[in-house]
Parts: sequence; C-alpha cells; structure tokens
Amino acid sequence: MRTFIALVLVTIVLGLFGAAALGVARLEGHIADAQEQLATLQYDAAKDSLAEATKYADHSRWVPFLGRDERQEIRARNAALQYWKKDYDTLVPATEARWDNVSCGSARCSSMYACSRSTPAGVKAGLTRRPRRARVE
Repeated sequence: MRTFIALVLVTIVLGLFGAAALGVARLEGHIADAQEQLATLQYDAAKDSLAEATKYADHSRWVPFLGRDERQEIRARNAALQYWKKDYDTLVPATEARWDNVSCGSARCSSMYACSRSTPAGVKAGLTRRPRRARVE
C-alpha cells in the first residue's frame, strides 16, 4: 500500500512539473514568435503573440527563476512594438512628462538645437535652431 501511495504522489509531482514545463515552453514560443514577427514588420501579429505570452507569463511567476524576468521581457518587447508602430502617446503619456529638470545646458538640448525655455510651453513651442557663430580668421 505504501508503494502505491508513493507512486501516486510521484506521478502527481511529475505531472505538475511537466505541466509547468509545458507552460514555460509555450511562453517562450510566443515570445520567440513575437520577436520574429517584429523583425519582419508584422506588428499586429507580434501584438497578438505578446498578448498570448502575457497569459502564460502570469502563471509562470510560480516557476522558480523564470516568472519575473519573462514578464519584464514581455513589457520591454511590448514597448519596442509601440515604438516601432510610432505609438508614442501610449509608450510615454504626455501627462507623465516632467520638464522641471530640463535645462538648455543638458544633453537633451545639445549640438545644433536649443530650448527656448525649460518649461513645457517653451518645449511645445518647438526647438529653435542655434545661430551659427561667425568664424574669426
């Protein structure tokens, strides 16, 4: 009787492990499909693959050494997808933009463009071209 119970318990544990491994394989397959579709400019198909991967990623957090990294990977690929689709408003909403720390000496306003002011109104007015300096010979 003990051996039968032990065999049943081992079967259940191995079945749970196999189901978790199958879920991880499907998750990685969907992420790989999304990467391939993103590389071939099939943005709608990549979005669908990332949506399917998200379903598996929610359950994969219970698998050690996998869950958190894969969810971050999906978020990063989703952000890349939004970037390539030029969907900048959902990538960084305008209400979250912080212009308090922008100054004309920062790297953001370097080379041939300069900010008129470091306020949102100055930035909305557009970047102005710096006048060329006269050469002294």
